[in-house]
Amino acid sequence: MISYTASMSLLVPRGGVKRCVDAILSLVSSYGGYISSLSIWEDRAVLAVKVPQGSMMAFMEDVSRMGRVAGRSISGTDLADRIIDLEARLRGAREAEAKLLELLDRARSVDEVLSIMREVSRVRGEIEAMEAQLRNLETSISYAAITIEVSEEPGSRRVEVIFRVLDSRGQPVPGAQIYLKAGEARRLVTDEFGEAEAVLERGSNISLIAMFRRPDGELLRASMSDVADSNKTVIIRFDKPSEPPAIDLEALPGLASTLASYLVTGLMILAIIIMPLTILMLAVITVAKRMYHRLAPARRQGERKQ
Repeated sequence: MISYTASMSLLVPRGGVKRCVDAILSLVSSYGGYISSLSIWEDRAVLAVKVPQGSMMAFMEDVSRMGRVAGRSISGTDLADRIIDLEARLRGAREAEAKLLELLDRARSVDEVLSIMREVSRVRGEIEAMEAQLRNLETSISYAAITIEVSEEPGSRRVEVIFRVLDSRGQPVPGAQIYLKAGEARRLVTDEFGEAEAVLERGSNISLIAMFRRPDGELLRASMSDVADSNKTVIIRFDKPSEPPAIDLEALPGLASTLASYLVTGLMILAIIIMPLTILMLAVITVAKRMYHRLAPARRQGERKQ
């Protein structure tokens, strides 16, 4: 007349809690047992089950194959004295009830009948309570109570990751959009400090793309990958400033090219206008020199005659 209770702590891989619970429920049914209570969370579950006492050890052995056993305990309580005492009291109460019923048959007045009926009702209540206790004790002997705690391996706990977006000058970028994939896809938006937060499974691979559209319409983009192995901050950097520059340095080569083109065109126009004038002036000077050379001898002869 021994009542057995047992407890088990089972560790399963990440994401395997629900799968393990379903397997245990199926196993309980196959052993002819039943569930007393069940509490389940995302990474942990607690089951209270009862299985036939003769199958307790085999049942626990089958459960231990579903994961890594972190702890196990078995204890027994001898209920023989309680059951013997309860059965004796129950026999006495039934005998008292039988005698009261005999007195009820011999009662002559209404008062006697009412008094005996009240006593019969009290004794009947005691009998029913003791019968219920005896059934519970018999069930405790017939079925072993086993508490099973299922939880994820310590390495599969969640971690908190902060994503910080900076521009090429190291300034935070508020309002940047982060498209994150770590087991599941999600979209984050950075706050006024250029940060966004996510809770991820430890060890999960992170792939992300950060995007930000500047006031001048240019789209900044950066991508990277990492592993969520601890609580940490992941920094994403753009290769350009988040604010457009006062002078567009990238446009300077184009401006210089345009200016050079205008300059060449102007020089060509000047050359077209100035060259004919220069040639004309050279021609005039050449004619003037020739006329001077022709007139010079005649002038010298005239001076001699004088």
